[in-house]
Amino acid sequence: MSRHPLLTLFHRRELARRTYTARLRQVAPANLVDIWPLSETSGTTAAALKSSALNASYRASVAPGTSWPTAAGQAQFVAPGLFPATGDILFPAAALASLTNWNEGSIAFWMRAALTTWDDGTARRPLLWQIDSSNRIFIQKSSGADTFQASYIGGGTTKSITVSNVSQYCGTGWLHVCLTWSKTGDVMRLYLNGELAGSVTTLSTISGTLAIPIIAGNPYCPNSTYAYAGLWSTPLSASEVQALITPIMRDQLLVFEGDSLTVGGQLSAVPYPKTLIRALSNESAARTVATSGHKISDMITDYPTQVAPLYRPQSFKKSTVVLLGGSNDIQNESVATAYSRLQTYWALCRATGFQVVACTLPAGNPTGSTNPYNDYRNALNTLILSDTSLYTAVARLDQNANIGQDGDQDNTTYFNADKIHMTTAGYTEIATVVAAVLP
Repeated sequence: MSRHPLLTLFHRRELARRTYTARLRQVAPANLVDIWPLSETSGTTAAALKSSALNASYRASVAPGTSWPTAAGQAQFVAPGLFPATGDILFPAAALASLTNWNEGSIAFWMRAALTTWDDGTARRPLLWQIDSSNRIFIQKSSGADTFQASYIGGGTTKSITVSNVSQYCGTGWLHVCLTWSKTGDVMRLYLNGELAGSVTTLSTISGTLAIPIIAGNPYCPNSTYAYAGLWSTPLSASEVQALITPIMRDQLLVFEGDSLTVGGQLSAVPYPKTLIRALSNESAARTVATSGHKISDMITDYPTQVAPLYRPQSFKKSTVVLLGGSNDIQNESVATAYSRLQTYWALCRATGFQVVACTLPAGNPTGSTNPYNDYRNALNTLILSDTSLYTAVARLDQNANIGQDGDQDNTTYFNADKIHMTTAGYTEIATVVAAVLP
């Protein structure tokens, strides 16, 4: 007799969760203080795997087990649910105080921020590990948009790592956070989804007795979801951090390459890669490797070090490069040269294993071009479309009514005064066109 489909799904999730828990216990086991799977479906106790003396508590109406991730690749997570504005997980300070000296260690956890949290303009702290205000470790989203910050305070001296574009690591999906620090080694490192996001040195000594260890710290991360927390008494290596997330297959990695049209930022505009990654509902991550002023030849030179290493089929089900390039090439060189370079770049990506989204060039009429820009742009777009077998999909920016090659670069709703770079509204148009053709 076959099982009920929902029961089968539950068993698959439970097996995945147990397998992942076992994997976590194999990471630096000699230095593992404990792991909290946060897999309860009711009650107020967040059980520790190794010792019941280290059990944590769900507080202030935290509802464990009520939020199930929808992405198939995240079946390992039985999350503790959505935190209200005052909720947290409190770890046992007295029991933990004697297990490590707090001048060395690693903390890792999974979190999924509420959709608006990254940009709500309020400092929010998902983790606080505190002796007192002069001796503590905490992680927060700062009051700026789309930022993430890890801080180490020893004897009143603060050292911080700030990531200014955290959504590139997770979009609106799950984010694995791992902070490692060592006063002896004089370095603190922040890893986001297994990648080194920043480091800082010249650490001061933390002294005193642990008083407040919590996840979803004050001033809280409302409506955010957490799954798995781990504590180690020494800093994990980069390979050990990677091992914490290796079993988790995410849906998609997007790599955005190009010039200033991709970098954005003119008139405080939000560039299209950020607009796009924040609009995706699946488990996606993004990297923008574009550089203002670059020609495609520069991108070809940078490919082996900037793009090829990002291809990790063990971590992503799909990896796609989106290339919006050629605007600098055709201003002072020939259309044939620009197209030949595009062909070379597309081939490099496909040889690595990436899928490729080619982009036709949108409207524009920059000053200072040696060549007639509009004529060259139209000719390059024709060549890009002449052999669609060279890439996976094409984003027809030239056909967009607002920013296409028949659009009006004098329209200040979409274009900057320089008649080639765009406003946030213009970049939103690009994001919409690219999103429609993502493989």
